[in-house]
Amino acid sequence: GCGSSSSDESYTQPIKKVIKTPQSKYKTDVNQTITPKQDSTFSTIKSMISRSLSGELKDVTYISIGDSTRSYTKFDGHINHSENIFRDVEATLKQYDVKCYLVAEGGLAFETFLGRHYANDTRDDWINYMSAVQKIPNDGSTTIVNISMISNDFSRLNEKYKTKYGLTDKTSTKDLEKIYKEKIYPSIHTDLKKVMKETIKTLRSKKPNIHIMLTAPNPMQQWKGGSDSYAKVYQEIADELNLPYANLVKDKMPKREDKLNFDSWYGDHIHFSVDVGIPATTEYILDRILP
Repeated sequence: GCGSSSSDESYTQPIKKVIKTPQSKYKTDVNQTITPKQDSTFSTIKSMISRSLSGELKDVTYISIGDSTRSYTKFDGHINHSENIFRDVEATLKQYDVKCYLVAEGGLAFETFLGRHYANDTRDDWINYMSAVQKIPNDGSTTIVNISMISNDFSRLNEKYKTKYGLTDKTSTKDLEKIYKEKIYPSIHTDLKKVMKETIKTLRSKKPNIHIMLTAPNPMQQWKGGSDSYAKVYQEIADELNLPYANLVKDKMPKREDKLNFDSWYGDHIHFSVDVGIPATTEYILDRILP
C-alpha cells in the first residue's frame, strides 16, 4: 500500500557519526558504510567486518534470511542440514566480533515473510520481516542482511499460472514448452521481482541504512528452466538496486552438463549435501565478505 512507500531521498542522507580513529584507511568509506546507496562490490561489507575486528565499528551484525535452503528441516525421514551454511559463517564471523542471526524456516516465501498469503496457504505463524528487523541495531548502518530464498514463491506461482493457462497431465510437451516460454515464465518473473523488491523496500522502511547482499538461491536439481527463470530475477534485482551479489551458481557450482559433479552438490532435489554443496557454499560466502 501507499503507506509503506517512501522516496529514495530518505535513504541518501548520511547519518552523522563520530569516527574514533580519523586516520583509519577506511575513513573515506564512512558515508558508504552508513548509507544504503551501496556499491555493488563487497568493499563496504568487507570494510565493516574489518572495522569490527579493529574495534572501530561497534554492533556489526550479520543476518541470514532464507527458507529450507538455510534452515534445518526434516521431511519423509530425510534430514536437511542447510543451517550448517549459517553456522559455519557464524563461527568465522564471531572471530571478527560480528553478531550473527539466522531468520529462516522451511517453506518460507517472500510473500509470507511480508505477512501475506498465497492461495491455499492457511498457516498464519510464518516468521516475518519483523523477526529480522528486531535483531537490527539502530538505523541498520552496521548490519549486513544476506537474502537467499525464492523457490517457495516460485512453486506457488507456478501452480497458479499452470491453472490459469489450463495445463493438465494431457498437455503435450510441445504445448507445455510454448506456454511456459511465452506465458508462465514471464508472469512468474514479473511477480517474483515485485515481491522481492517489496521485501527489500519493507526492510529498509524500518531500518533505512541496512547493507543488503544477495546470495544466489539454490537451483532445483532437476528443473533447469525454472531455476534459470528465478536466477534471472536475482541478477536483475542486484543490477537494478546496485546490491552486492554472491552468484554462487555462476561462480562456483559445476555446470549441469557435468552431471556427476553437479549432482554431488545435492542432498535432495533442492537442498545441498553436507559433504559437498554446504561447505562449498559457506566457503564461497566467506570468500566474498571477509576483508
